Amino acid sequence: MFMSNFASHRDDAEDDSIKQMLIRERKDQDKSKRHIPWATPQIKTFFEPVPGGCCGASEQAHLNLLAAWEKSWQAKGWATRILTLEDAEKHPDFQKLKQILDDLGIITEYNKRCFYRWLAMADTGGWMSDYDTFVLNFDAEVGARISKYGVFTSFESHIPSLISASKHEWERLLQLMIKELESRTKEDGFTSDMVSWNFIFPFLALLLL
Repeated sequence: MFMSNFASHRDDAEDDSIKQMLIRERKDQDKSKRHIPWATPQIKTFFEPVPGGCCGASEQAHLNLLAAWEKSWQAKGWATRILTLEDAEKHPDFQKLKQILDDLGIITEYNKRCFYRWLAMADTGGWMSDYDTFVLNFDAEVGARISKYGVFTSFESHIPSLISASKHEWERLLQLMIKELESRTKEDGFTSDMVSWNFIFPFLALLLL
């Protein structure tokens, strides 16, 4: 009787062990099915030096910051690309936007560059960040999975410090920004891409339908 009970308990233990093994295998299979191959995402920033520096920093200080930005993102597995004025000039509306900014006459050289980056991104699409935006816990795989949807996503509301969007979405936002600038006069005072973006942002959900 004792031996019979012992065998019964042992069989139960073996059954539980087999069940646990099968559960682990099933979980491993599920993980394998959920795994979707992803390509290394590319994060872009825009930099065109302002002669003599700007924003309280020398030209060299901006270059040092740019190098630190690149190192930060690459350390998290991202590919990096630095866009310049040459990239912005490839967009067919470069001269149009430049003329609008020149006519307003109150846009600093630094803020002109902030507008020009929208031209460069509309011509390339994808991820963009300011070069003083450093990545901490945002690895490349997460970025790759977000970017595949192409939806215009700003991670800091109307502050364009980190944005992901398809080329088509970048173009749509650029055209809205140009229209907003065309409605301005010198009497409206200071503006920047962030000011323009702040005006557009509350209507974005409707405008992108």
